[in-house]
Amino acid sequence: MAESTFDRHAFAGSLGTLRIGRSLYTRAEVDSTNDWAWRALASGAEDGAAFVADRQRAGRGREGRAWHTTPGKGLALSLLLTLERPPRAVGVVPLAAGLALARGIERLGLKTRLKWPNDLLVGSSKLAGILCESRRTPRGAWAVVVGVGVNVSQQREEFPREVGEQARERRARGGGALERARASVGRDGHARRRAGARGVAGAGHVLGPAGHRSQPGTGSKRHRHRAR
Repeated sequence: MAESTFDRHAFAGSLGTLRIGRSLYTRAEVDSTNDWAWRALASGAEDGAAFVADRQRAGRGREGRAWHTTPGKGLALSLLLTLERPPRAVGVVPLAAGLALARGIERLGLKTRLKWPNDLLVGSSKLAGILCESRRTPRGAWAVVVGVGVNVSQQREEFPREVGEQARERRARGGGALERARASVGRDGHARRRAGARGVAGAGHVLGPAGHRSQPGTGSKRHRHRAR
């Protein structure tokens, strides 16, 4: 089985969280990182676990829309958050994730803006999409999966025809903007993917008491990191 190209060790070393993203699972290909996260929860995955894939066979956005990820040229990531009680405002989670993702990407020098409820834009071009899902677990707790897809450096011709010509053009322009921002600071594709993943990992703390252990910038080197 092919291994993921995501640089998990560099990602772990750059995290500023105590909990979110400290357990990292990587694969070259999955059906959907959100579905993978839900299956992992049923198998005992930890709160705060992150799931990254180079390619999704059945990635999706809101309303069942397909989300395509070209291996090595996009970021497909899902975060698993478990809560002791229903989150007080599940509706703000996509916005919080978007803000965190924007902060991570803006460190590369690229100005972004949020389009409610789940898109991150560069000008009028779509750079990223966010899909949040919540469920009640068999044990009675609540869980939220925050799924993120980022067009890092995908070209127009790499998007499938079913995405639609206009959408292909918008997404390619968004990825091209991120490519140019990366070039201006001399970072490679792995760094761009880490920046997006690291940024959205900071979103967990907005969920109230369940996230108090994951404030950005307070991480300790003693906390473990497991790569799978």
